[in-house]
Amino acid sequence: MIRMAPPKAENPILEYSPSSRAKCRICKKNIEKGTIRLGLPYVFRKNGEEIFSFRWHHLDCSLSKSPQSVVKALNHSTSLSAEERQKIRRELEDRGLIEGSSKPIKIGKLSPNLNRINLVAKVTYVFPLRNDLLITFRKIRPVYLKDDTGEIKLILNEDLSRRADLSPGDTLEITNVKVLNPYDNVVELFADDKTVIKPI
Repeated sequence: MIRMAPPKAENPILEYSPSSRAKCRICKKNIEKGTIRLGLPYVFRKNGEEIFSFRWHHLDCSLSKSPQSVVKALNHSTSLSAEERQKIRRELEDRGLIEGSSKPIKIGKLSPNLNRINLVAKVTYVFPLRNDLLITFRKIRPVYLKDDTGEIKLILNEDLSRRADLSPGDTLEITNVKVLNPYDNVVELFADDKTVIKPI
């Protein structure tokens, strides 16, 4: 059975699932009745007529694979309780997805869908300054960082490399660092002129 979306539906929505029939497009499992689901609008043609509907996803799956859609849906969904909306908002803030959020994110929660984030992590290894293999005439310094949830590579541009005196064991507060996705399922960080690095 197709749940019809309103004509010209353009925005994703969050709602309580009215049944357990729909399957999540990400994990392929049924979405249990009463749980929160994300609906992404789409259009298909049937008998020459445009039909508007939704593709459904578990909220948890969407937070991992398509968090920006959850952000957009939160701004256009009114059926959730205020408590549930606040809970989802806090989760988005933890992931650095709500504009203006200053809360550091854990390395284990980083995903390619993020843009710029803040984090606190310990330096485990510092490479020498070297030529960037991807961009000619640019020098970079890779640094490995870790927290209690994982490890990640941070790439410093040449200017930051020369100003930041980093050593293994240093704990850093890093603000406004860019999230990169150079390869499938790989996340790296790039510190540019907008990034602030402070030892703590």
